[in-house]
Amino acid sequence: MEIETLDEFSTLMLGLFLKAYPQWESLIRTCDDYKGAFYIIVPSSQSSKLTLDISTIHEELTVGYGNYHSHFGWSDVPDEEAFRLAKKMIDEIINNEVLVAEFYENGELYQSEIIESEELETYLSLGRDVKVIGWNESHAGR
Repeated sequence: MEIETLDEFSTLMLGLFLKAYPQWESLIRTCDDYKGAFYIIVPSSQSSKLTLDISTIHEELTVGYGNYHSHFGWSDVPDEEAFRLAKKMIDEIINNEVLVAEFYENGELYQSEIIESEELETYLSLGRDVKVIGWNESHAGR
């Protein structure tokens, strides 16, 4: 990866990511469509088709898993705080402390949200139109 092509925000985030997750260094790529940004795609332990996606597109840190994503790096939040918040979410995902609940209607996704792992049974009891995705295992509603 050519670090000299990254914008200032992405360079800072890259340094923080490499310090926190050195095992992901080989997964870091620059974005052809968004000059100055990088992205990381980390395959889930349960399936290489399910990934944790991290990017610095538009000078904000975006973390996505399943059909959920969240943005960090607003103008009123210092960059280091944005990274800390994103890292907290990443760590909670890969440690199965939080899961992604996806809601479907007639087979079409209409909403997704982060839930605590203790809420799994409650969400699964909502029925077949709910899918809960964890880092190590996914569950379908009953």
